[in-house]
Amino acid sequence: MGSERALRWIALFGVVGLLAAAPAGTAVAQASAGADASSGPLTLAGPIGELKSTYAVSEDVGPASFSVTGGDGPYSWTVAGDDLPPGVTMTMDEGGAAMTLGGAILAAGSYGPYAFRVVDSAGHGRTAAFGWSPSTVEGAGPPVAGEPIYSTVVKTVDYEYRNLTAKGGEPYFDPSSRSVDYAFRYSTDAGETWQSEIVWDGLVFDGWGAVRGRVSEVGTLSGALVAAVDSRGVQGPARPFAVAAVDATVAATMTTAPVLRAGEPVLADLFSEMDASWTFAQDPPSPPLSLGNPDYYRLRGSLASASDLTARTTFTITATARRSGGADYARGTSFAVTMVPLLKLSGPSGAQSGTVDRPFASATPAVLQGLEGEATFDLLQQTGAVDIAELCPGLSFSGATGVVSGTPAAVCSLPNLFVRVTDSFDGATASSSRFSISVGP
Repeated sequence: MGSERALRWIALFGVVGLLAAAPAGTAVAQASAGADASSGPLTLAGPIGELKSTYAVSEDVGPASFSVTGGDGPYSWTVAGDDLPPGVTMTMDEGGAAMTLGGAILAAGSYGPYAFRVVDSAGHGRTAAFGWSPSTVEGAGPPVAGEPIYSTVVKTVDYEYRNLTAKGGEPYFDPSSRSVDYAFRYSTDAGETWQSEIVWDGLVFDGWGAVRGRVSEVGTLSGALVAAVDSRGVQGPARPFAVAAVDATVAATMTTAPVLRAGEPVLADLFSEMDASWTFAQDPPSPPLSLGNPDYYRLRGSLASASDLTARTTFTITATARRSGGADYARGTSFAVTMVPLLKLSGPSGAQSGTVDRPFASATPAVLQGLEGEATFDLLQQTGAVDIAELCPGLSFSGATGVVSGTPAAVCSLPNLFVRVTDSFDGATASSSRFSISVGP
């Protein structure tokens, strides 16, 4: 009967060896795995990995893993009874089919025993009780400040609130919150004159390892030392650290084309690593662009008056982010936008007269400003396009030049004509003054 129980134990938990034959320093389960009345077909296995009975403070535990099969996943795991030792954690894989104990016991004491319970999605549960009662030994070594000591690069704009880390020794332990802590001392000279707090350009490093504040300008704190102090007052070895402050990043990315018609909106997405307000400047300063920032992360602007621009002009727009509050600090970024003036077209105008059977040509229109692409011309009246060949036989209109020409074959009269030019760059148009064509005998 005893042999049968031992075989069941090995199959269920995967522990190599029985309690009487367990290796020294290794804890094995002393209670059986139990199930509630609604347990269903759940099977536990584990632990796989060593769980010792004695550890040094900060010594790694395990990892030791448990698994469950049967039932209906996903599964959830809990620990019954006392909390796990400070620093020891339970982690589950996706779906909860496996649970792993790991971490390190961070405070002196005796703990356990523990019971681990798994429940499937249908509410079936199974519990395993273990005689794992770890404790810590005396004579822990000095505490050692952890790596990284501190982020080696900070932005000139960041509000920092980080904590230095340490391990080893015998840390301060708060039973109510189950948290551990270390004190820290600092030195900023080679003679190791220790202080409980140092301040560098707005960053405060306090006696409990908190780092808060923000630097105001680019620079480097170097040659500093930090050491951890545990609950016994034992100070660990000094370790150097440095903090380099670099400029915050700001950027303005145009979301519209780099070449725009006068009066069209200039849009750019703004980015800043700091809480900042934006201002804008342009070069050349005239004609003035209307630049604003109504939704904080986007620049919206245009020409204050489209008629102000008379020549193709490239503007350099500088967007400056200025930090809100604290020391004055600003970062700028620039981008270029080219503005093309509105189209303007001259001639023909007035009365354009001709005679039957004699060559005729209307005045040639001229684009005065704003042509960025290719020009095409149309002949129109107020009611729409004009078919000059049908209304005045012998005459034709050139879409390339905007000229009516030919030898008229009959008397005709066309009032209220105008030529319209279209720019292939953006489809912008401009029209000439009104004119008329009359062909006499």
